[in-house]
Amino acid sequence: MTPDGSVRNTCSRLGDQLIDLIEARIDVAVRIGQPRDSAAVMRKLADNRRILVASPTYLDGAGRPRTPHEAAGHLFLRYDDGSAPWRLQGPGDEVVELEARCRLRADSGDIVNDWALAGYGIMMRSQVDVAAELGDGRLERVLPHWRSGAAPIYALFHSSRHLPTKVRAFVAALAERLEQL
Repeated sequence: MTPDGSVRNTCSRLGDQLIDLIEARIDVAVRIGQPRDSAAVMRKLADNRRILVASPTYLDGAGRPRTPHEAAGHLFLRYDDGSAPWRLQGPGDEVVELEARCRLRADSGDIVNDWALAGYGIMMRSQVDVAAELGDGRLERVLPHWRSGAAPIYALFHSSRHLPTKVRAFVAALAERLEQL
C-alpha cells in the first residue's frame, strides 16, 4: 500500500539474467558467486556448494560410483558448454578433475534437473537447488564426500539506508533457511 492509501501493484520475479536493481525497481536480488555489480550493497547469506546427484532409478541401473575414477564412466547431464572437467574437493581436501562426458546439455538448469529426475544421468547442481528432491528421495547424492568449492550466496540491494522492513525480514529469513541446508 502506498502512503496515499492506494494499493501498489507489485509482484515477485525469478530469473537468471543479471539486471540493474534500480532500473528494474527490484528490492533485493539473490546471486550465487561473486557479484559483478559493485554499486549494490551486498550481504553474504551462506556458502553454496555444487554436488553430484542422480535419480535412484539411474543409479540402480548404472551403479553407484564410490570414487571419482568410477564416476568417469557414467552419463552426465550438463548446464554449461560441456567442455570443462568438473573440479571436486573430497576427503582431506583432495582435489580432482572429473571428465564429465556430456550425454545431454541444456542452457536451463531446470531442464537438466528434469532429465536427472527422469533417470538420464548424473548432474552437478547447487545443493540449494536440489534440497527438496534429496529430502524426498527423488534424487540421491553421488560421491557424497565430494563437492565443488564454495561459491558465496549474496543478497544485493541498492542501499542499506531506508531498507524496507519487508526486505530486511526476507533477507533474514532467507539467511536462516540457507544455514539449515
